[in-house]
Amino acid sequence: MMMMMKMMFVITDVIHRVRNGESIPFRPHLPETTELGKQMIELIKTCWSEAPDQRPVFATIRGTLRKITGGE
Repeated sequence: MMMMMKMMFVITDVIHRVRNGESIPFRPHLPETTELGKQMIELIKTCWSEAPDQRPVFATIRGTLRKITGGE
């Protein structure tokens, strides 16, 4: 329940920022680590790059996720 409340806050915050036309990129706070480790955090941050050519393509994302999760 608490996770859902936090997620709703992030969603409503994003909607508010988009509607107001904010140009500063909004990124939710990420913990330093997760159950899956720093690799997951780094993947997320890479996907959020402001420069599109620095973001990984889907095949790379999928491969990275498979490595992180052990192929699941």
